[in-house]
Amino acid sequence: MSDSLRDYIQSRKTEFDEYTPSPKVWENIASELDNLQSEKQKSENRFHINIYWRAAAVFLLVTSLSWFSWFNESSSKVTTEEATASTIESPAKSEIEVQIEELELHYRGIISHMTLELAQSLPKDIHKEMQEELNSLNETYQKLKNDLLDSESREAILEAMKENLELQLQIIQYYLSIIKGNENSQTNA
Repeated sequence: MSDSLRDYIQSRKTEFDEYTPSPKVWENIASELDNLQSEKQKSENRFHINIYWRAAAVFLLVTSLSWFSWFNESSSKVTTEEATASTIESPAKSEIEVQIEELELHYRGIISHMTLELAQSLPKDIHKEMQEELNSLNETYQKLKNDLLDSESREAILEAMKENLELQLQIIQYYLSIIKGNENSQTNA
Protein backbone atom coordinates (compact mmCIF):
# COMPACT_ATOMS: atom_id res chain seq x y z
CA MET A 1 0.00 0.00 0.00
CA SER A 2 2.78 2.43 0.76
CA ASP A 3 4.27 1.65 -2.65
CA SER A 4 1.02 2.57 -4.37
CA LEU A 5 0.83 5.84 -2.39
CA ARG A 6 4.41 6.64 -3.28
CA ASP A 7 3.74 5.91 -6.95
CA TYR A 8 0.65 8.14 -6.87
CA ILE A 9 2.58 11.03 -5.32
CA GLN A 10 5.47 10.58 -7.80
CA SER A 11 3.09 10.60 -10.75
CA ARG A 12 1.36 13.79 -9.59
CA LYS A 13 4.42 15.62 -8.32
CA THR A 14 4.12 18.35 -10.83
CA GLU A 15 0.53 19.04 -9.80
CA PHE A 16 1.57 19.28 -6.15
CA ASP A 17 4.44 21.62 -6.93
CA GLU A 18 2.18 23.82 -8.95
CA TYR A 19 0.22 25.04 -5.93
CA THR A 20 2.47 26.62 -3.33
CA PRO A 21 1.03 28.36 -0.31
CA SER A 22 1.27 32.10 -0.01
CA PRO A 23 3.92 33.65 2.28
CA LYS A 24 1.15 34.75 4.65
CA VAL A 25 0.30 31.09 5.39
CA TRP A 26 3.94 30.44 6.28
CA GLU A 27 3.95 33.50 8.55
CA ASN A 28 0.84 32.25 10.37
CA ILE A 29 2.43 28.83 10.85
CA ALA A 30 5.63 30.43 12.14
CA SER A 31 3.72 32.68 14.60
CA GLU A 32 1.73 29.70 15.88
CA LEU A 33 4.95 27.78 16.44
CA ASP A 34 6.38 30.77 18.31
CA ASN A 35 3.25 30.93 20.49
CA LEU A 36 3.51 27.21 21.26
CA GLN A 37 7.17 27.62 22.20
CA SER A 38 6.48 30.58 24.51
CA GLU A 39 3.62 28.71 26.19
CA LYS A 40 5.90 25.73 26.65
CA GLN A 41 8.53 27.96 28.27
CA LYS A 42 5.91 29.49 30.59
CA SER A 43 4.71 26.08 31.69
CA GLU A 44 8.32 24.99 32.27
CA ASN A 45 8.91 28.14 34.36
CA ARG A 46 5.77 27.42 36.39
CA PHE A 47 6.95 23.88 36.91
CA HIS A 48 10.32 25.13 38.18
CA ILE A 49 8.61 27.61 40.51
CA ASN A 50 6.33 24.85 41.80
CA ILE A 51 9.36 22.65 42.44
CA TYR A 52 10.97 25.41 44.52
CA TRP A 53 7.81 25.88 46.60
CA ARG A 54 7.49 22.15 47.10
CA ALA A 55 11.11 21.86 48.16
CA ALA A 56 10.66 24.75 50.62
CA ALA A 57 7.53 23.12 52.07
CA VAL A 58 9.30 19.79 52.50
CA PHE A 59 12.27 21.51 54.16
CA LEU A 60 9.95 23.41 56.52
CA LEU A 61 8.05 20.23 57.38
CA VAL A 62 11.20 18.22 58.08
CA THR A 63 12.67 21.03 60.17
CA SER A 64 9.46 21.44 62.18
CA LEU A 65 9.13 17.72 62.83
CA SER A 66 12.78 17.48 63.87
CA TRP A 67 12.43 20.41 66.24
CA PHE A 68 9.17 19.06 67.68
CA SER A 69 10.70 15.62 68.18
CA TRP A 70 13.77 17.06 69.87
CA PHE A 71 11.69 19.33 72.10
CA ASN A 72 9.38 16.51 73.20
CA GLU A 73 12.30 14.20 73.86
CA SER A 74 14.11 16.75 76.02
CA SER A 75 10.97 17.77 77.94
CA SER A 76 10.02 14.14 78.59
CA LYS A 77 13.50 13.52 80.01
CA VAL A 78 13.05 16.45 82.41
CA THR A 79 9.58 15.26 83.41
CA THR A 80 10.83 11.73 83.99
CA GLU A 81 13.75 13.02 86.06
CA GLU A 82 11.42 15.23 88.15
CA ALA A 83 9.00 12.34 88.70
CA THR A 84 11.82 10.05 89.75
CA ALA A 85 13.22 12.68 92.13
CA SER A 86 9.83 13.36 93.72
CA THR A 87 9.19 9.63 94.14
CA ILE A 88 12.51 9.19 95.88
CA GLU A 89 11.95 12.21 98.15
CA SER A 90 8.39 11.48 99.29
CA PRO A 91 7.27 8.16 100.67
CA ALA A 92 4.05 6.55 99.47
CA LYS A 93 0.92 8.31 100.66
CA SER A 94 -1.27 6.65 103.17
CA GLU A 95 -4.80 5.65 102.33
CA ILE A 96 -6.22 8.46 104.47
CA GLU A 97 -4.12 11.07 102.64
CA VAL A 98 -5.39 9.76 99.32
CA GLN A 99 -8.98 10.02 100.58
CA ILE A 100 -8.37 13.62 101.71
CA GLU A 101 -6.92 14.54 98.32
CA GLU A 102 -9.88 13.00 96.48
CA LEU A 103 -12.34 14.75 98.79
CA GLU A 104 -10.65 18.13 98.40
CA LEU A 105 -10.22 17.73 94.67
CA HIS A 106 -13.92 17.07 94.22
CA TYR A 107 -15.34 19.73 96.52
CA ARG A 108 -12.72 22.49 96.21
CA GLY A 109 -13.12 22.65 92.43
CA ILE A 110 -16.88 23.07 92.68
CA ILE A 111 -16.66 25.52 95.57
CA SER A 112 -14.06 27.75 93.90
CA HIS A 113 -15.98 27.79 90.61
CA MET A 114 -19.27 28.71 92.27
CA THR A 115 -17.60 31.29 94.51
CA LEU A 116 -16.14 33.04 91.48
CA GLU A 117 -19.57 33.04 89.86
CA LEU A 118 -21.09 34.56 92.99
CA ALA A 119 -18.35 37.17 93.36
CA GLN A 120 -19.45 38.74 90.11
CA SER A 121 -23.16 38.68 90.92
CA LEU A 122 -23.49 39.47 94.63
CA PRO A 123 -23.49 42.93 96.13
CA LYS A 124 -20.33 43.58 98.16
CA ASP A 125 -21.96 43.45 101.60
CA ILE A 126 -23.67 40.09 100.91
CA HIS A 127 -20.51 38.72 99.32
CA LYS A 128 -18.54 39.74 102.43
CA GLU A 129 -21.08 37.96 104.65
CA MET A 130 -20.82 34.80 102.55
CA GLN A 131 -16.99 34.91 102.63
CA GLU A 132 -17.03 35.21 106.43
CA GLU A 133 -19.22 32.10 106.69
CA LEU A 134 -17.00 30.18 104.26
CA ASN A 135 -13.83 31.31 106.06
CA SER A 136 -15.23 30.10 109.37
CA LEU A 137 -16.04 26.72 107.84
CA ASN A 138 -12.57 26.58 106.23
CA GLU A 139 -10.94 27.16 109.63
CA THR A 140 -13.00 24.31 111.07
CA TYR A 141 -12.04 22.14 108.11
CA GLN A 142 -8.32 22.83 108.67
CA LYS A 143 -8.66 21.95 112.37
CA LEU A 144 -10.37 18.69 111.43
CA LYS A 145 -7.64 17.96 108.91
CA ASN A 146 -4.93 18.53 111.55
CA ASP A 147 -6.80 16.35 114.05
CA LEU A 148 -7.22 13.59 111.48
CA LEU A 149 -3.59 12.51 111.49
CA ASP A 150 -3.38 12.41 115.30
CA SER A 151 -6.72 10.79 116.04
CA GLU A 152 -7.81 7.19 116.38
CA SER A 153 -11.29 7.83 114.95
CA ARG A 154 -10.16 8.82 111.49
CA GLU A 155 -13.33 7.69 109.73
CA ALA A 156 -15.51 9.95 111.90
CA ILE A 157 -13.24 12.94 111.32
CA LEU A 158 -13.11 12.22 107.59
CA GLU A 159 -16.91 12.15 107.55
CA ALA A 160 -17.00 15.47 109.46
CA MET A 161 -14.62 16.98 106.88
CA LYS A 162 -16.91 15.80 104.08
CA GLU A 163 -19.95 17.30 105.84
CA ASN A 164 -18.05 20.57 106.28
CA LEU A 165 -17.36 20.78 102.55
CA GLU A 166 -20.97 19.88 101.76
CA LEU A 167 -22.12 22.65 104.12
CA GLN A 168 -19.89 25.11 102.26
CA LEU A 169 -21.56 24.02 99.02
CA GLN A 170 -25.02 24.45 100.56
CA ILE A 171 -24.15 27.99 101.64
CA ILE A 172 -22.99 28.85 98.14
CA GLN A 173 -26.11 27.28 96.63
CA TYR A 174 -28.23 29.31 99.03
CA TYR A 175 -26.66 32.54 97.81
CA LEU A 176 -27.05 31.41 94.21
CA SER A 177 -30.76 30.82 94.82
CA ILE A 178 -31.03 34.35 96.25
CA ILE A 179 -29.51 35.74 93.08
CA LYS A 180 -31.75 33.63 90.84
CA GLY A 181 -34.78 34.68 92.91
CA ASN A 182 -33.86 38.34 92.43
CA GLU A 183 -33.38 37.81 88.70
CA ASN A 184 -36.78 36.09 88.41
CA SER A 185 -38.54 38.84 90.38
CA GLN A 186 -36.91 41.51 88.19
CA THR A 187 -37.95 39.62 85.05
CA ASN A 188 -41.58 39.34 86.21
CA ALA A 189 -41.77 43.02 87.17
